[in-house]
Amino acid sequence: MKLKSITALSVSALALAGMVSCEDSTFIEGNALERVSYLYLNYCNPDTTGANQPYGNCPMIELDETNTSKDVIIDFGKTFTGKLQGTSSAEIIIDNVRFFDDYGTYRIVDISVDEQRDGYWVKQSQTQNPVTFGDLEELDIAIVIDNSRYLDKQYNNIISNAKSFVNTISRKVKNAKFTVVSTDTLNITPLGSADAAISAIGSMQNSQYGYLSSFKHAMDELVKGESSSQVMVYFGSGSFSEVAKVNVAELLKTDEKYCKIQSFALAYSDDGVLPSDMKGYVSSLCVRGYALYPTEGDKLGEFFDYFSNSLASAYNIKYSHEATRYDIDNKQSIRFKFVLTQQR
Repeated sequence: MKLKSITALSVSALALAGMVSCEDSTFIEGNALERVSYLYLNYCNPDTTGANQPYGNCPMIELDETNTSKDVIIDFGKTFTGKLQGTSSAEIIIDNVRFFDDYGTYRIVDISVDEQRDGYWVKQSQTQNPVTFGDLEELDIAIVIDNSRYLDKQYNNIISNAKSFVNTISRKVKNAKFTVVSTDTLNITPLGSADAAISAIGSMQNSQYGYLSSFKHAMDELVKGESSSQVMVYFGSGSFSEVAKVNVAELLKTDEKYCKIQSFALAYSDDGVLPSDMKGYVSSLCVRGYALYPTEGDKLGEFFDYFSNSLASAYNIKYSHEATRYDIDNKQSIRFKFVLTQQR
């Protein structure tokens, strides 16, 4: 793997880092909701001036995929680099890290850093070599609304809930953007403001048919955005018109273009009971998410609680230390240790 520097970021948009790890994530004894995960980097900082100084002037990092825990998700489309701070200090910047696996999503409780020196791991002082992290508070959301005739009685409730959902998210996440797609695919709005999304939702009309291709349109709008936190939310039933159905679940699971997307559903039925085949299909669409099936009343509050607790937060991480010279053929190993708590 080539070193990634400030001018060399031509890597995959998403790395599911890890594979077989010699020091993988572990649950903390006696606490099934907290775990420890690791991010390993190879670091070098050569002196490209030719002056053979003790400090380097070109800090670079690369991901050690073999040792990094598999639940550590890095978006290399964002900043992943090292840079100088003055002449004797360097900073490592990783601008988009998330944590999720088959068991759910996680948020950072604590973070520490070890550097390998002479074959030993040395824990770094937070005072001398500070490491900081912050929630990016960004989110791109695709709202898919079932406007088919199958839900005549529930349609006004769906529209009301979808508007309330957009309002709630926009208050909670300052950098949230929304796209809206109707299941008849006649209404597709680009990623934009909450006001534009609410206007698009309010202007929808009932249609005769609903198509699974609407989800593909929503996913394509999401991947146009810049946020690494991408979510699709469906308000509707499990009834679709086309005979040859788009395998949305398979695309979400296996297609690199869409594998960052989490998907959720609030599923309705006009008679209050969603048939088992429709319920099963809606559930299959909820990859790295879940579906809620209200049988009566307004379940939006409960849905939002589940939803907000299931999102994988995106973090930026910065680590500062001395700009000691490490040549490219003598890279240093750096290990970030994360204490995480499960979000659902």
